[in-house]
Amino acid sequence: MCNSEEHEGTVKQIFDEMGITDKITCTQAHDIVEKYDITFEDIGAYCDKHRVKIKNCQLGCF
Repeated sequence: MCNSEEHEGTVKQIFDEMGITDKITCTQAHDIVEKYDITFEDIGAYCDKHRVKIKNCQLGCF
């Protein structure tokens, strides 16, 4: 289950600490998921809502 609204503040805090403002790499997203109690869906929802682009996708999708 995606708790993106519940975790939005956490994602914002992590992004702020990492200096992520308008772009994030898949590697950074993977690192965040492994370190914090959030999901890829949480990160994706935050990125969609705040227009943060995903770059260097490991699947070549973005």
